[in-house]
Amino acid sequence: MKHIAALAFPFGTHASPLLSLVRRISLSLPDAKFSFFSTEPSNNKLLNGIEESSSIKHYNVDDGLPDDFVFKGNPQEPVEYFLKSALVIFKQAMEDVEMQTRHKITCLITDSFFWFAADIAEEMNVPWIALWTSGPYAIFLHIETEEIREQMGIDGPGERSLDFFPGFSKILAADLPAGIISGCTDSTFSQILYYMGKTLLRATATATNSFEELDPEVVDAVKRKIKNFLNFTKEATIKALEIVLFSDEGEKMRERISERKDLSLKAVDEDGSSRNNFNTLLQIVSSSSSSSSSSTS
Repeated sequence: MKHIAALAFPFGTHASPLLSLVRRISLSLPDAKFSFFSTEPSNNKLLNGIEESSSIKHYNVDDGLPDDFVFKGNPQEPVEYFLKSALVIFKQAMEDVEMQTRHKITCLITDSFFWFAADIAEEMNVPWIALWTSGPYAIFLHIETEEIREQMGIDGPGERSLDFFPGFSKILAADLPAGIISGCTDSTFSQILYYMGKTLLRATATATNSFEELDPEVVDAVKRKIKNFLNFTKEATIKALEIVLFSDEGEKMRERISERKDLSLKAVDEDGSSRNNFNTLLQIVSSSSSSSSSSTS
């Protein structure tokens, strides 16, 4: 039996897209078992008001907070505590589930923030799929952070262009997210994104909820850096575009959206990139080695 483990980043809105991806994969792989790991508050929020899938089992993991922890208003503090313990927490949780279910985990799907998943997947000898919930421009910048810092320095001229990357000549240093070359480069989230950018090179695939056709040059640049950069999305995005088309914004805006809608519709056609990429993702999830798919003794 295929046994896919999903590790959620339990802060902000990150866990919801991961669960949506897992639910979508589960519909295409009805004989597979899915174990979804997140903290109790995160799982409770995700499951509130939705029907649970019989093939997806949710497991609560420790939040890493000390017993005497008192929240004092700093939202990064719980994140820091969790990340300090996340590797040990998730490894132990997966080992416990393997013992309970008597099925070895055959594939790992995680939030892309979990750079340490590369080591876990290698140790378990299973594919690692990272989910990136933003677009191709941002992921490219995080993959190329070291090159950007070498070219532009820290806190360099804001009007300097990223013309040393194809397709980025219109992006200026001042446009870059804080933490790359400006702001606090050693903050918790800056470090998360920095290590993520380095370790995504080791992922079996990186999935993102987007369309290749919208930013083809940038998507190609990302594909030259990481393997199996798979852009796909659900029809809900198309519906959202249709709603915007009937808004009271200007005619030019509607024309631009109409063009992007046409590209999006092309992507989700039967032979479109979105569907082909999702099929590739399914093949990776299903392609675990025989040694990792055997039941525990």
